[in-house]
Amino acid sequence: MDKIEFNNYKNIFRIAVEKLPSMKLEELRVRKLVIAGNGSVYNGWDPIKNIFNRKELVTGSGRINLKQYVAENKTLEALILITHLKRVFRSKLINDKIKGKDYSSSIEIIKNLNEYNTFFAEEFSKLINLNIIKFTPEIDFIYSLIQSKIDYLDTLFLTLNWDNLAWNDQTLGNVGYLHGSILHPETMFMPSQYLSENFEFNAFSSIDETFFSPQEKELLLKGDKDIYLESITQVFNNCFGSCEELYLWGVGLNIYDTDLMSTLSVVHPEKLRKIIIINKATEKENLLSRIRVMIPNFKATIGYINTV
Repeated sequence: MDKIEFNNYKNIFRIAVEKLPSMKLEELRVRKLVIAGNGSVYNGWDPIKNIFNRKELVTGSGRINLKQYVAENKTLEALILITHLKRVFRSKLINDKIKGKDYSSSIEIIKNLNEYNTFFAEEFSKLINLNIIKFTPEIDFIYSLIQSKIDYLDTLFLTLNWDNLAWNDQTLGNVGYLHGSILHPETMFMPSQYLSENFEFNAFSSIDETFFSPQEKELLLKGDKDIYLESITQVFNNCFGSCEELYLWGVGLNIYDTDLMSTLSVVHPEKLRKIIIINKATEKENLLSRIRVMIPNFKATIGYINTV
């Protein structure tokens, strides 16, 4: 295959120039859509566990014991807790600021919570370099989907993961990070978080550009990357709505994947004729049941590939 050139959108999204010469993401449509979740990689939870075992949620506070969450196999719940705390203190900050109250304590707490993104990104990078985090063998099946140039250009690989494995793999072609990436830690979305949360803060900024200081904007928003994160969600909606084949690799279809669940439940896949789920045999009935709930009128092929 000839060398393919890509347009790069802030290391969050890349699309072949030949596929989308206009560079208008809203025009993108693909025949094959691949969505990869945590089950597509080995040891994807290790960086989170390692950081929780080393870092306190709030320095000097013994009230929330992250090590205990890890010990009790509740790492996901700890991540969701951080998400909820961010929501609470971001809302409190705005409310206090409007009322003229001191909100410096909320600023400090949000800074501490945001630091976890950087800690996670550094730990992910370390474990990827050590080859501890890597794709599972099912990556070969994904490669088989994009052997020809036509398929290569007409396939979009969307990952829910933060690692840079897909970004570093040119074989995967068109790639997007639905939940942000370790290449830009500030873009990393936590479980149960959703992109539209930022609309509130963008709205305040647009109504009164002086409402937030530059430092507060940097803390509360994702800067110039917001537009690309919002765009990639729209790309996902458009591509799911028009794709012919959907591949769900290592995706749990859990309720905390809010953007994913919303799209699969609301957007009508007009051309979809095949769904292939790649996951553990023990998850088969659960995942097939969720597909039947989210896409109730789908009558075509649903295949299931058991992972190793």
